[in-house]
Amino acid sequence: MIYSFRSAIPPVVALAIGVLASSQLAAQSDIAETIGQTLVATMSKVSGDTFAYESARFEEADNVVVLENVTLTRDKAKRPSIIIDETRIQGPKILSDGGFSAEGITTEGIILQSRRAEGSVASATALNVTVQPADQIVEGAVSQWFRYKTSTVKDIRLGGNAESRLVTIASVDTIADINNDSIPVAGEVEVAGISIQIADFPDSRIKRDIVGLGYQELNLSLSAKGSYAPEDETLTVERFLLSGDDTAALSVEAAIGGIPQSFMASPLDPRAIIATASIGSLNLQVDDNSLAGRVLSAQAEKMGVEPEALAAQLSGALPFFLAVLENDAFQKQVADAVTAFLSDPQNFTILMAPDKPTPFIQVFAALTSAPGTVVELLGLSINANK
Repeated sequence: MIYSFRSAIPPVVALAIGVLASSQLAAQSDIAETIGQTLVATMSKVSGDTFAYESARFEEADNVVVLENVTLTRDKAKRPSIIIDETRIQGPKILSDGGFSAEGITTEGIILQSRRAEGSVASATALNVTVQPADQIVEGAVSQWFRYKTSTVKDIRLGGNAESRLVTIASVDTIADINNDSIPVAGEVEVAGISIQIADFPDSRIKRDIVGLGYQELNLSLSAKGSYAPEDETLTVERFLLSGDDTAALSVEAAIGGIPQSFMASPLDPRAIIATASIGSLNLQVDDNSLAGRVLSAQAEKMGVEPEALAAQLSGALPFFLAVLENDAFQKQVADAVTAFLSDPQNFTILMAPDKPTPFIQVFAALTSAPGTVVELLGLSINANK
């Protein structure tokens, strides 16, 4: 006699297997729902908007929770502002505090839509993630609810229409180091392949001015690196470089003190640090890649003069504008630097190196009462073509 697998199993054993299988499926479903509900509840708390998802499932073979059709809907909005086709949470572990950790979270097929603009993102991935439960965070405190080591966002397309977007970004890569107090202490960001289609923007004075300089499209990149020292509340900008292929490059290095840890954990309002922030150092440099020459030529054409004549006029008038500082040596330094830059645009540098960190409030007070003291107060110097 030939037995099927089912017929060979005693009824009691078959019943037990069925109960265990059902329990396992229920447990997997519970894990998926727990992870999904924790994520959307926390994201809703942080953003102040409503996050939701259509369905959640656990794929045992890949150890991944999959959320389908995650949406963000703003208060009183008629449709979601963000729609995420699929969110995959790899290697999830529910934590004792009610949050969860994951080896990575990947979202794909992101649609952005608002009254003013629409767009899309191909994918976004964050690795080594910890998500805190909603009851342990405050609104806006991103570093408290979402900790990660690295992230990558690919193929961002904004504005215009599906066939021709106004702004595209090839990739955004970040590295973040967040300590146990939910304070970001180090980070890096690289934004590659920024393309802005100026010619396709709605007509405006700004568009006409930029097109008038000969730019139909702007191609940019951004690179930044910084760190924060909680013990002395100092934020250091180790590198900030915004570069345009045929425009200019802006680079900044700075140290700013008096930044409370509470602000770093929840930077909701920059005005909150005005009373405490201080300037430790600043090095700002602009390297020209044709922008200065284009601006000078365009303005000279409007005035009916040669670019060289306009440059001379600007250089000659500059000391009068700087007279309010009541500092003859600095007036001459600035005039010489501007004259050198306008005659041969290469680079222009502003340096601040005060003897000790100088509070912003002290600088504002000096500008109001004794402008001439600001140069020495900040150790301010300006140079060109160095």
